[in-house]
Amino acid sequence: MTKPPNGKAAAASRPTIPNSELRKRPARLGRALADAGFEAWIAYGDDRAVAGADHIRFLANLEPHFEPIFVVGRADQSQVVLLTGPETIGYAALVTQGTAIDEIIAIDELVHPEEEYPTISISSGADRLRSLFSGTKRIAVLGMAPPGPVARGRLGDEFW
Repeated sequence: MTKPPNGKAAAASRPTIPNSELRKRPARLGRALADAGFEAWIAYGDDRAVAGADHIRFLANLEPHFEPIFVVGRADQSQVVLLTGPETIGYAALVTQGTAIDEIIAIDELVHPEEEYPTISISSGADRLRSLFSGTKRIAVLGMAPPGPVARGRLGDEFW
């Protein structure tokens, strides 16, 4: 690589999705799913190629690394919640600025059993999902694969 005259390497120009578009996507998804008879939706992604990371990127401009990520919404509301493990919340907070993500929650079901997180508030993902989905009858699961066996087992079968 040749350095420019000022001695600093030029940053590669990468295409970006405007924040205005990122803020609209979950609402558009909710309207389309409502038209199809769904009342809520959940997208799952992790860092495996087949687990739906593109769904998370499309909705939250966030590529899952290290810990799984759920992005959840109701078809009749604009609130979008991101649930993940405690080691991803800082990264998620930075990357999702300007998107429709209203809340980022570190969930107990994705905590590594041998680690402690004394400075991070950790909540029950199953309880938050029950709260978000309260009163719904049809929930769309986005992507071809549901969460992996560990996350699915810890959250319980009621959501899949």
